[in-house]
Amino acid sequence: MKMLALLTLVAAVAADSQPRTSYGAAPAVRTVAAPLPLVRILESSSTSDDQGGYAFRFFSEDDIERAEEAADGTVAGSYSYISHEGVPVSVRYVADTLGFRAESDALPTPVPTEYPTTEVPSTETAPEVRTVQEGYSAPERQVLVLLTLVAAVAADSQPRTSYGAAPAVRTVAAPLPLVRILESTSTSNDQGGYAFRFLSEDDIQRQEEYPTPEVPSTEAAPEVRTVQEGYSAPERQVPAF
Repeated sequence: MKMLALLTLVAAVAADSQPRTSYGAAPAVRTVAAPLPLVRILESSSTSDDQGGYAFRFFSEDDIERAEEAADGTVAGSYSYISHEGVPVSVRYVADTLGFRAESDALPTPVPTEYPTTEVPSTETAPEVRTVQEGYSAPERQVLVLLTLVAAVAADSQPRTSYGAAPAVRTVAAPLPLVRILESTSTSNDQGGYAFRFLSEDDIQRQEEYPTPEVPSTEAAPEVRTVQEGYSAPERQVPAF
């Protein structure tokens, strides 16, 4: 009972000594848009080699096409789509030691070729920064004495717990080293068919194709033997006179 009375008194004093803070309006409710529908990939292919080169291409059912290839430090590719106005848009690009360059009828003319571009002065006003200063008053000595007393009583009233032996140490094996893929190819179509192949540096090779091509059978057809069975009625016995 004394313990409850002391805790109630300490909570009342602590609540009275807390600084008063004024908060603004509640934050606005964020509306999350519904997820976009899934778009199927109708065609796709990709290849790579152990020199860092690669090439890939895909075409989706919403008329988006993307292709890119890289070799000897040069990356070239293109992509195309249908704009919201229903106009086909196609962009071709290349990236090498001279930088990144893109060509398209949809890009502004002329395309900036000097970097960094000229800075455009901002017309927006910097947001106002408001500093809120809150005062803090240390609790009186009586509160500290009460807290010390409550902590002592609570520590004395805690049940004594006996623990067993320390748990066993679990040994985790070191992770296996990474293995590079030296060659890889993959293709797919909108009929559900696919094919892939890869070769790793530890001489592991895997390939798969669906649907599996039909292999002509080399087994001979089993011999069919026809058995003909006859039946003859027994002769009628003639009694002797």
